[in-house]
Amino acid sequence: MVPQFINEQGVNVMIAGGMGPRAIDMFTGLGIEVVSGATGNAGNVLKAYLKGEITGVEPCQHDHLGGHHHG
Repeated sequence: MVPQFINEQGVNVMIAGGMGPRAIDMFTGLGIEVVSGATGNAGNVLKAYLKGEITGVEPCQHDHLGGHHHG
């Protein structure tokens, strides 16, 4: 199983472009933080994560593209 293998490698954060709720649950169940929605160059994504510009995303069924951003 991939999440278990990754956990055995000492990984504590998984950065992905997209991940389903069940996969996220498997990783978080092993104590691995999941950051989804990442796009572009892996090095740039990592830098953005380390700067706190992108953070973990909880799985949900809401439409985040509907223009409901405030502030």
